[in-house]
Amino acid sequence: MNTNETINNDSDAPKVFISYSHDSQEHKDRVLIFSNRLRAEGIDCNIDQYRESLDEGWPRWMRNQLEWADFVLVVCTENYYRRFWGQEVSGKGQGVTWEGAIILQELYETYQKTNKFIPVLFPDGESKNIPEILRSFSGYRLEINEEYEKLYRLITNQPAAQKPPLGKVVDLPPRPLPPLPPRERQQTFEEIDSENPNPGTAQNIHQDIRNNSGFVNGINYGNQTINY
Repeated sequence: MNTNETINNDSDAPKVFISYSHDSQEHKDRVLIFSNRLRAEGIDCNIDQYRESLDEGWPRWMRNQLEWADFVLVVCTENYYRRFWGQEVSGKGQGVTWEGAIILQELYETYQKTNKFIPVLFPDGESKNIPEILRSFSGYRLEINEEYEKLYRLITNQPAAQKPPLGKVVDLPPRPLPPLPPRERQQTFEEIDSENPNPGTAQNIHQDIRNNSGFVNGINYGNQTINY
């Protein structure tokens, strides 16, 4: 590694690497201004423009930067999209093509369970230029102050809404139930005519039994007292 640059892995500052395509000098300048702002606001941001030459070579440097960073900000443009997927003409955009391959490999190995890669758009950027594999992650439009603040909060772990400490469970009494309505008890008795009892009454049944036999089931229905 060139001694002109030292990566401090023990720094408490969030570490960010910006992956972008060299679309034009204007585009490179916007990326440089963006990176400088992040650094001025306490984020250890790195881009290739801070280097003129590398002893280790660009492919290894890019791979090391992607591994070193806590977050990788992906500046999505039409050119970046095409090069990310390896669809650029031969000899152009090799840097993004290489970085895209490394990003894809890490997403593959982590089952996309990571928030490391963050798509960002400049004012003229379009969401269709975000690689499909990154569209499930939160993206940010840098020309909108609120969006930049959200990005800054994410990188610096300063959520806008702070989760309060967990309290104790509140004891609640059971909900009282209304009393059941009173139920009127009804009981009717049928008066039996002793001279002409209805068929099937107990008296008639006993009479039939006595007429057939004076003793049924061990009970004497004759002139004897019935004992139960």
